[in-house]
Amino acid sequence: MWESLANDPWPIFGVLFAIACLSAWWSRRTNSKTAFLAALLLLIAAIVPLFAGLFVDTPVKQVERLVNELVAAGEARDHQRIAAAIDPNYDYDGFKKEQLARLIERELTHFRPDFVNVSSLVIDVKKTAGGPETATASFRATTGGKIEGQGISVVVPRYLVRLKLLLGKSDGKWRVTEIHRYDPQLEQEQEIPLGSK
Repeated sequence: MWESLANDPWPIFGVLFAIACLSAWWSRRTNSKTAFLAALLLLIAAIVPLFAGLFVDTPVKQVERLVNELVAAGEARDHQRIAAAIDPNYDYDGFKKEQLARLIERELTHFRPDFVNVSSLVIDVKKTAGGPETATASFRATTGGKIEGQGISVVVPRYLVRLKLLLGKSDGKWRVTEIHRYDPQLEQEQEIPLGSK
C-alpha cells in the first residue's frame, strides 16, 4: 500500500484536500474550532503522501527513470549508455548482449534522431519470494530524424513503434532482459523481429 501511495500520491491528496476544504468551510460557517482543527489535521494528512511520493524511491520509479535514461541516450546517439542498460546474460530472439549492442551502435551510426518521445508508459513490477525482482515497461515510442549512409541523407518525419521491455534487477540495478517490438499501426499488433527494419 505504501509503495502504491508513493508511486501515485495524487488521488489520496485530492480526496483529503477536498475534505479539508469542506471542513474549513464548515468551521468558518459555524465558527467551530473542532471543524477548524479537523481541517488543519486533514490538510497535514493530505501533504504527507506528496512528500512520500517525492522522497520514496520505488521500483516503479526506478524503472521509469531507466526508460527516460534510455530515451535520452537514444536522442544523444549514445549507444554505449544503451548497451550498459542491457543485462549481461541477454539472450532473446537470437541476440546475445554483444550482438544487440552492435546492432544498436550500427543503427545509431546511420540514424540521427531529432526527437524521441515516449507515451502510454505502463510499468508492472513483480516481486517473488526468494526470486529476483522483475518488471515490464510497455510504451509507444515516436521518433524522427535523418538516416544517413553512403552519401545519401533521408529525412524520416515520424516513426511510431510499441516497445515492451522485460527487466530484471540484479546488484541493485535494473537491466533489460528482453526487448519486444510491435507495429502499432496494424489492427492486431504484430511483433517485429529486432534485426528487421
